[in-house]
Amino acid sequence: MKKTSTFSGRVNQSPNKILDRLLLTPQFEFEKDKLLPYYKEIELTILDEQRRLHMLNEDEYLNLIKIIDDIDETNLFSDVEANMSDISFAFEEYIYKNSEHAIPKWHIDKSRNDFQATAMRMYGRKKLVEAINLLTSLYEVVIAKVDKYTMVVMPGYTHNQPAQIVSPAFYFVTIGEAIRTTLHRMEFLYRDINACPLGSGAMSGLEFSWDREKMSKSLGFDMPLHTALVSVAERDWLTKISFEFSLFGNKVSRFVTDFMKWSSHENGFIHLPDELVGISSAMPQKKNHTILERIRGGVNHLNSFLTDFMSSSQNTPYTNLVEVNKEGTRYLEDMFNDFSRSIILFKIYIDNMSIDEEKAYNSCTEDFFGGYSLANYLCDEYGIPYREAQKILGKFLSGEKVVTSNSLFTLNSIIEDERGFGPLKEKEFNSFLNPEELLKRKLTSGSTSPESVKEQQRVHIEYLRKYKEFLKDINKSNNYTFVEGGDSDGR
Repeated sequence: MKKTSTFSGRVNQSPNKILDRLLLTPQFEFEKDKLLPYYKEIELTILDEQRRLHMLNEDEYLNLIKIIDDIDETNLFSDVEANMSDISFAFEEYIYKNSEHAIPKWHIDKSRNDFQATAMRMYGRKKLVEAINLLTSLYEVVIAKVDKYTMVVMPGYTHNQPAQIVSPAFYFVTIGEAIRTTLHRMEFLYRDINACPLGSGAMSGLEFSWDREKMSKSLGFDMPLHTALVSVAERDWLTKISFEFSLFGNKVSRFVTDFMKWSSHENGFIHLPDELVGISSAMPQKKNHTILERIRGGVNHLNSFLTDFMSSSQNTPYTNLVEVNKEGTRYLEDMFNDFSRSIILFKIYIDNMSIDEEKAYNSCTEDFFGGYSLANYLCDEYGIPYREAQKILGKFLSGEKVVTSNSLFTLNSIIEDERGFGPLKEKEFNSFLNPEELLKRKLTSGSTSPESVKEQQRVHIEYLRKYKEFLKDINKSNNYTFVEGGDSDGR
C-alpha cells in the first residue's frame, strides 16, 4: 500500500481499500453533499479571525478567500491516498494545490473535531427549521378547517364506542393544540441547540485567543457553547430533534387511526377526492384511503430513529468518539426525510378531506347520546341524586333499542317507580335527543361547544401570528428559503 505524502503522524500508510469503500468514501460523499456549504462558511469565519490575530497578511487572506469560494462538489474528491477520503483533508489538499505560495500559519491551532461538530449542528439547525416551517404550514391548514364545521355534529368515541356529541371543528382544534405544543417546544429546542462548538479544538480548547463569540455570531449562532468538551462530545441536539419528531409522529398516528375509522364503510364520514384515493384490483366498488396507511406507517419509523440515535451513544465514554458519532448519524437524513414526507402527506389529507355532514348527523341519531346530559339535568332540576339518576337512565336504556320521543313514557314510568313522580315533559326530553342541542350544552373552556371551539380557534390564530414572526426572523437570520415539499436553498 502506498504511503500518504500529505498527512502523517504515526500513520504513514493510506487507509485499507475495503475500509475506504465501506466507511470513508460514503461518509465523504455525505459530508460533501450535505455539509460542504457549512464547511466553507466555517473556513471563511476562521480566516477572518486569523487576519484579526495577524496570522495572515492581506494577500494571504484574499488568496485563501478566493480559493475557498471556488470549492464546490465538482472539484472536491474522495482520494484514499491523497486525502485519506476525509473531507477536512480534502479541503487542505485543494487549498495547498491552488495556493500561489506557502501560507505557513493557515490552519494553525485547528482540529477537525470542532469543525465537524459545528458543520453537523448547522445542518441539524437548518433541518429543524425546515420541520418547523412544515409544521407551521400544517397548523394553518388545520386551524382554517375549523370554520366550516363548528356547528356540524358527529359522534365522539370513548373505548371505541359512540359516547358524546362533538363537532369535526372540535377535533381540528385538538389537532391544532398538538401542533401548537410541539411548535412551542421546537422554538425552545431551536434556541437550545443554536450554540456554536467552533473554537473548542479537539476536546479541551485552543491555544490562541480566538474570539468564539464573534465566530458564533458570524455563523448565525446565538452564542458559543460554554465548555470545550461539551462542544465536541455532545450530540444531544440530534436526540432532542429525534424525540420531538417521534413524539409528534405518535400523535399523528393516533389522529390518522381515527380518520381511518371515520372513513370506513360503516361510518363513511369522510370524503376524499379521487386523485387521493387508492383502488382495488379486484373490487371496483372500493375507494381506499391509502394515504392514511402510508402516513401511519411513515411516522412509525421515527421511533426507530430515536432508538438508534440513543443507542449509538449509550454506554460510550464522554469523550469525542468521532467514528461512533458518524456511525450513529448514518440514518440522520432518512429521519428528516421521513418526518417531512409524513407532515406533507398529512397536510394534503387534511386540506382535501371533507365531512359528509348528513352521514355524521344520522350517526348521531342512531344511538342515544343524551344520557350524560340528562343525568345532570335530573339531578340539577329535580333533585334526584346524581348516582341514582345514572341508575334510572341505565334501567331505561337497557329496555330501549332505539330512543325516540315516544320513549318518554317509559322513562317517566321508571322515575315514578323509583321516586314517586314522573317529572319530564316532552319538550324537555326531546332536547336530549337533539344532537345540535347536546353540542351546545358544554360550557367549559376547551369544550366542544361552538362558542368554545371558536375561542380556541382565536387563540390558535393569535399564537400562529406570533409564531410566524419568530419563524420569519430565524429564516431571515439564517438565509433559509424553503419551498413546498421540504426542499430548500440558501445556507
